[in-house]
Amino acid sequence: HVYPDQTNSVIVYLERAGTVEGVVRAPDGVTPVPNAKIALIIQNMPDRELATDTDGHFIFDLVPKGGVRLKAQDLQTGRIGASQGTLQLPELAPQLTLDVRLLGEGRVHGTIIESDGSGGVVPAKNAKVVLTGEWPRPKFTVTADFLGEFTLDGVPEGHYACEATDPYHPNPLAGRADVTVGQSELVNVTVQLGDFGTVQGTLQYLHVDGTTEPVANVQLQLSLFPLSQYSGPTGFALTDAQGQFTFSYVPVNRPFIISGTDARTGRDAIIQGRVEIKDQVVTLSMFLRAIG
Repeated sequence: HVYPDQTNSVIVYLERAGTVEGVVRAPDGVTPVPNAKIALIIQNMPDRELATDTDGHFIFDLVPKGGVRLKAQDLQTGRIGASQGTLQLPELAPQLTLDVRLLGEGRVHGTIIESDGSGGVVPAKNAKVVLTGEWPRPKFTVTADFLGEFTLDGVPEGHYACEATDPYHPNPLAGRADVTVGQSELVNVTVQLGDFGTVQGTLQYLHVDGTTEPVANVQLQLSLFPLSQYSGPTGFALTDAQGQFTFSYVPVNRPFIISGTDARTGRDAIIQGRVEIKDQVVTLSMFLRAIG
């Protein structure tokens, strides 16, 4: 902070830097995309943006070593894509080549159901639905109709978690399911609502001296057991500046796994748990594992 009539001294440490370059390509993985917006994202640094040239090529210079992420968008079609990697700094020519393929789009049709109280199921009319995908995919929010159905168009391909709630039921109900969207595909998903709880926690790095440090901007994924019923994660959460995360609407009596990898260091974390009773809040401490 700089205050009136005050002089601050700042020490700046210089280190070797490299370059990150590549080509933004269309969903076919071949056709270059000119004039696409591309952002270089590095933790604790401002994002840098530029536009690809006529060959879809881009280059960022003065990039510090460590994990980097790229997010691209075709301003003509709105399609997005992303890539990530780690810049190493050898003695000569420190360079990381990362191409970005824009994502194709598909459609999702869903049906939300709940118990009728006598062993059957009925549509969850006007249920609230949220579709959350892996970074950098956007979040979609929609309300089901009187048949408990919804349709979403223009969904970028990839893995998504479909969360649904019935805010009008006298006993609040919620449910989760996974969705995998392909290019130009129509995917159907059914979510059954029931009792739920919340899972929250903190992701930390454990130093050799026993002290801990929160780890921010790590995408965690929630997977429900039995895994044989699911082709992908049923929840995504990004750790905040304090390393904290929250998964809402986690079904009761369904064991789960939460896992994630820190792109900067390559270290991963994994933990298991279960919501035992309705409205329970499960608090977990996760630690990045050392690399041997």
